[in-house]
Amino acid sequence: EKNQEIIFMTSLHHLRYHLGDLKLPQLPNEFINDSTLQSQLVTQPGLNTEQVIIECLKNNFRLCSEEIPRALFDEFGELLNKEPEPSESPLLEFFNITIQPIAGAETLFRNQESTLEVMLSSKYSNIQQQMEGCFVMNGQPLPMKPENIINTLSACISNQNSITSSKLQANGYSIDATINALSKVLDSVIQ
Repeated sequence: EKNQEIIFMTSLHHLRYHLGDLKLPQLPNEFINDSTLQSQLVTQPGLNTEQVIIECLKNNFRLCSEEIPRALFDEFGELLNKEPEPSESPLLEFFNITIQPIAGAETLFRNQESTLEVMLSSKYSNIQQQMEGCFVMNGQPLPMKPENIINTLSACISNQNSITSSKLQANGYSIDATINALSKVLDSVIQ
């Protein structure tokens, strides 16, 4: 835990800067004016700093409860939203770990709410489509691994967090809504 905290506390700023694709330096004019040269510049894969952050948080209740800046949830949300299939992304682990850093231990309400804000945000349309697919909404297809999205949402409402449960229900993500949607789908198939 001590090593995790040292890395997280001293390097988080640098790790956050390197999240996602590689950042290119200021390009000389010959690159700026030539799309062929620009297309040859490699920005993927990145440095995998996301995994370093996740590893720092694993099993570290103190870091998860006291040290995670709210903006980090949005940064991971942006990265998750860019994934072609968010339900298969290892980035979901960030949200699950921040909610419950130690299996079987208590959940962190603040992190449940921050995670749910990301999951429900309209600026993350790819995540929204995956959630709608899990709940058979708006004709969205079922994600490749719906259980991963459902596990994250379940973590958001664990320990009877009525605030996050209410927010999910207010946005149409409930058992009742899913049963009604499935009923409509079955009715259309039968007819």
